[in-house]
Amino acid sequence: MAYALVGLGPALAWLAWISWGGEWASDAMHVAWFGTVAATCVLAGGLAPRTRTHLAALAVTAIIATIATLFLWWSTDASDGLFMIGIMLATPMVSLAAPILLLVGRRLIPTMPNVR
Repeated sequence: MAYALVGLGPALAWLAWISWGGEWASDAMHVAWFGTVAATCVLAGGLAPRTRTHLAALAVTAIIATIATLFLWWSTDASDGLFMIGIMLATPMVSLAAPILLLVGRRLIPTMPNVR
C-alpha cells in the first residue's frame, strides 16, 4: 500500500487538482498538488514496514514518481524547454523532502500491534 501511495500519488494528485483546470491551473491548485503529494508521502511512511530498506526504497520511488510527474506535466505546458530549469530546481528539494516526510509519517502514525 505504501509503495502504491508514493508511486501513484503524484499522478493521481495531478488528475485531482490540475488536469481539469484547463491550460492554466491557478496557483492554489499547484499548492494543492504539492500538499497532496506531501500528504501521501507522510501516509506512506506511516503504513510502510519499519525497516531502513523499505524507507530507502519508498524514498527513491517517491522521488522518481514526483519528478516524472513534474516532467510530464511541465513538458506539455512549455515547448521551449525552459521547464528543465524547474526540474533541476525541484529535484534537490524533492530528494530532501521525500525521506523527511516518510520519517514524519513513521513517527506520527503508530504501528499496529500484531494480532493473532
